[in-house]
Amino acid sequence: MPTIEHASHRLDLNEYLAAQRELPGWFSDLDALLFACFDEVQRNGSVRGDLLEIGVYRGKSAALLGYFVREGERLVVCDLFDSAAPGAANVVENERFYPDLSRKSFEDTFLRFHRRLPEVFQCDSTELQGSAGLQRGFRFMHVDGSHLYDIVRQDIATAQALLVEGGLVVFDDFCRPHTPGVAAAVWEAVAARTIRPICITDSKMYASAVT
Repeated sequence: MPTIEHASHRLDLNEYLAAQRELPGWFSDLDALLFACFDEVQRNGSVRGDLLEIGVYRGKSAALLGYFVREGERLVVCDLFDSAAPGAANVVENERFYPDLSRKSFEDTFLRFHRRLPEVFQCDSTELQGSAGLQRGFRFMHVDGSHLYDIVRQDIATAQALLVEGGLVVFDDFCRPHTPGVAAAVWEAVAARTIRPICITDSKMYASAVT
């Protein structure tokens, strides 16, 4: 069983799972285990870089990613939180699925597990290569933001632009019946060979991005 590390404290993955099961959100034990295993693969392969999560909700998976940050790396998260969604379709999606989303609820969750908050971009994920100014240098990217086709396509382009060699991108909700936009964008990218699937769970696809 992998051990997750952060600063001066270490947790067995089972201890983390026991603590996070009470948290609101959607993050299976299997995916938590795979996150830890892929981090260990990158560590053993000397793959270094920052970590990025698009769409954090209440911080359930971001809290786990916080344990993977090594010296010289950073965790970056991006979410609209309390900000207005940029389009009518996004507004409907947020009101339907995330009515309780707030930056404070995320920060409260994250600080239960870590001493300091990650770097937070409170914006639409399509801005990450623009006003946010992020550059190539990420090794792990979890995409769990908008389910709209056009935005997911942009998130895939962001992964291509930011991931280093040996980097991993994980797409959530790529096979859910209520998120056809994610499936359309992800499988389109697979067909175009811009991303290469590595493994699939009930809710997530793990892939490398062709950079």
